[in-house]
Amino acid sequence: TLLEIEAAKVPLMNLALQLARDGVLTRAEKSNRAHLGDRLNVGRVDPDLVSVLADAQTSGGLLLSVPTARTEGLLTALAARRTPCAATIGRVLSAPKPGIRLV
Repeated sequence: TLLEIEAAKVPLMNLALQLARDGVLTRAEKSNRAHLGDRLNVGRVDPDLVSVLADAQTSGGLLLSVPTARTEGLLTALAARRTPCAATIGRVLSAPKPGIRLV
């Protein structure tokens, strides 16, 4: 299984990207990236955005995986409940090697 994440679509907390550019990250950012190793493909994604996505300062967001046909219904239901930051950020793909690909 390969998680393909559209990095620019991931909702971020205010100033998170600027703080990363200023070097404000936790040690978890490095250890998370080290743990993933070559299973993380960052492509041409802004290195500071990659750092924000790898950092666990917010204890991580809730990530849901649902069939494509149910995505709009879920987003509508979440919006009706005023869920902040609900967004479609990627997809799950079949792959011979598990990993995460940022695009």
